[in-house]
Amino acid sequence: MKTRLAGIGLVLLGILFAVLFVYQPLRDGPAGFMGFGRTKGIVFIPLAVLTGLSFIIGGPTALEAFQAKPKSKGQLAFVLGIIIASGIMTGLGYWQLKSRWLREQEPVILDAAPRVPIPPPPRPVQQ
Repeated sequence: MKTRLAGIGLVLLGILFAVLFVYQPLRDGPAGFMGFGRTKGIVFIPLAVLTGLSFIIGGPTALEAFQAKPKSKGQLAFVLGIIIASGIMTGLGYWQLKSRWLREQEPVILDAAPRVPIPPPPRPVQQ
């Protein structure tokens, strides 16, 4: 029962981080209290939610898979599956942030031709 409650806590913590570090900065824009969306927050959010869901569904068995030192193949596949799935969700979240909501950066114009100063025309010599 404690494991399932910890899972609910992790899911709620992930949702809280999503609201504080992604939704509110995007809603308020650059003039908001936090500025731009924190991209570091989108790494923790999917990991917390997926781990919490696995604790809710799997209970003590899921917690044991995370804690076991010599992991069996099934436990290793379970833990790596959660880590890989959260990595994929993090990548999708970052892609959505960059493509839809963040302002595009202005391109830097690089002039390939060097600017050589042109000397003034020679003056006639007076004698």
